[in-house]
Amino acid sequence: MTEKKNEKSGFNWVTFSLRAMVVILTVSALTIIAGFFITVKVGEYDALEVWSTFGTLISTTFGMLATVTALGTLFIVTKQYQQQEKIVEKQIDSIEFDRYDRHRRIFFERIDGIEKQLGTEFRIRNKEGLYRKIFPHNSPLRCNVKVELENSQEDKVFVKWLYHKFEELEKLMEDKKSNIHTLVDITIHLHMELEIELKSEEDKKIGDLLIGDKATPISLYDYGKTAMALVKLCNDIFIYSGNEPLKEKNYTSFMVNVDRPRLLKAANEIRNNEHNVKSIYINDEIIKTYEDLFAALYDPQKESSNKEIKGFIENLPNMLTMPSIRNKHLKGNKEIYKVVKKLERITGEEETSKEEKLAIEKAILKLNSNAIIREL
Repeated sequence: MTEKKNEKSGFNWVTFSLRAMVVILTVSALTIIAGFFITVKVGEYDALEVWSTFGTLISTTFGMLATVTALGTLFIVTKQYQQQEKIVEKQIDSIEFDRYDRHRRIFFERIDGIEKQLGTEFRIRNKEGLYRKIFPHNSPLRCNVKVELENSQEDKVFVKWLYHKFEELEKLMEDKKSNIHTLVDITIHLHMELEIELKSEEDKKIGDLLIGDKATPISLYDYGKTAMALVKLCNDIFIYSGNEPLKEKNYTSFMVNVDRPRLLKAANEIRNNEHNVKSIYINDEIIKTYEDLFAALYDPQKESSNKEIKGFIENLPNMLTMPSIRNKHLKGNKEIYKVVKKLERITGEEETSKEEKLAIEKAILKLNSNAIIREL
């Protein structure tokens, strides 16, 4: 407001000065003309030289007045143009700010919509921070709705980095014997950069990945749910930034159908690695025992020669990862003793190797011990 008042008062002062100058020059011109008539004798009015001098005086005086008037007019028009230019700039700034504000709000609404659509317990911890990563150059003075990927430096363009991570996943898709730990690491990296977290620590479930003491929405027991949320969120980012979406079905199909046996094996390796910052949340000793037994018996490179063990390996993933089946085994000891009897029978078979017998006997001891504790 103060700046506008100063500009207006300054402009009024200039206009007043110009008008005053024109008045002064006009009065001066009239004075000069009057002085001419007073000083020249009446008898000399008929002389050609006198009238010539008078004409020169008149033309010079009014020529000077016309020049001053023209310059003053030019100055006023220039000043008005500059003021108009400032007004237009401010209007453009206002339009750009409204565009930026609307662009941000729509982005936040889309993220909220994805969270509700998936019906999961995850959330984006810092939506504003995620927006800044995707559109780092946007501000109230400038708003670009498209993120250009061509001729851009990869480490400075977040959207391009996301594409790069999914290219890594695509390579894993082509290799059916791909390292599950690599898949887990990429998933962790994506979650960290996208700032995806559980809404509450109370929402963590059996099989969820822990980083230190903090639970994450990444589940190795239900990886399909994790994959679906991740791909949908990234696809929305790609579309909103003006780029091509992923072939969603390809990625979700791969990530959902990753062999559960390999995921369980990886989960067990993570949980039993004391030097790893990662861990797996399991709050029941029976589940831990089943998982340890499965990891000991399952070898993706070699099948067991014992048909009973093969069947056990095929059924155990369902027991661990499907809540309805898992809860059945956790409610009472009857189901646990059934498993123990089956395992005892397997250890007596000739097809069972020494390594398999040792793993089974170790599991039987743990299962019996925990079942007795539960009875007490």
